[in-house]
Amino acid sequence: MSCGNVSILICSYLGSRYLEETIDSIGRTTGDIQHELFVDIEPERTGIRNTPNRYQKLFEESSGDYIVKSDDDVLYFSGWIEACIDVLDQYPNIGYVSPLNHLFLNRIGIRSLYVPEPMDSGMLAPEPSKFLSGACWVFRRWLWEEVPYGRLNGIKSLDSNFGASVRKAGYQPAYLPKVLCSHLGVDRHGGVDVVEANS
Repeated sequence: MSCGNVSILICSYLGSRYLEETIDSIGRTTGDIQHELFVDIEPERTGIRNTPNRYQKLFEESSGDYIVKSDDDVLYFSGWIEACIDVLDQYPNIGYVSPLNHLFLNRIGIRSLYVPEPMDSGMLAPEPSKFLSGACWVFRRWLWEEVPYGRLNGIKSLDSNFGASVRKAGYQPAYLPKVLCSHLGVDRHGGVDVVEANS
């Protein structure tokens, strides 16, 4: 399978506890896939107010056929990017794919987003869902141009807004059938941050 060129975008802040581990895991798991990594580090944590503009700037600097929007606290396991792109290539109605499966973890009673290794979910791929994972999204370049991140739909969470906008444009978010990354900063987010957005 040829993955094309992949652009990985990360917004972080100075002193972020997990950024180095996130970047290391990306380096270990992308293998021979042609990719570019863009990281925006702000000097202090200013909240989410400017996050859409920061990601938009990184997107405009990127050139990948596929875009990865990643948090700065994600540990990636081998095969995550290939699996996400495989779903996008097989299912044209899928707007973006997340390798972090909140839905599955909750179904089996796991309240932490940290898992030490890949886990099979037993779900079919893709699993269209209203549940969102903002930790990592993989999507085709044109989706960001059609549905910019940060467009408001009256929903408090930026990630929920993006998911609602994607569904409104006629596409579905999907999860992988295997959990292929772990959200290291779950404590920072106050627990399992699953959001069901109204489209």
